[in-house]
Amino acid sequence: MEEIKTDEIYKIEETKKSSKKGTAKTNSGKFTFKSYHRGTIIFITPDEYIKFVNHIYNTTDEEIAQKLREHPAFGKEIFEGEFPPEIIEKFKKAKEFLTYINPDEVGEA
Repeated sequence: MEEIKTDEIYKIEETKKSSKKGTAKTNSGKFTFKSYHRGTIIFITPDEYIKFVNHIYNTTDEEIAQKLREHPAFGKEIFEGEFPPEIIEKFKKAKEFLTYINPDEVGEA
């Protein structure tokens, strides 16, 4: 199975990914950001954006991590590291309303 990459930067004026992908300014390690929404897109400059994949965006670029920390959605819809307890609680409550139906057990109408 192919690994899903979550550390890419996209440019608005082109459909190709930016050459900044995977560059690290320091050896401080990997930064993980989580989004309340599954496919969040965050603009880090007027013409560059990042995509969260399944709530997660990973980067080793300290400059991008700092831009995310300074973004207005930081602390409200995007978080560094783990989700805060109140967001985890919202996810748990939402799961109570999900119903799985096995398509093999559904009879024909």
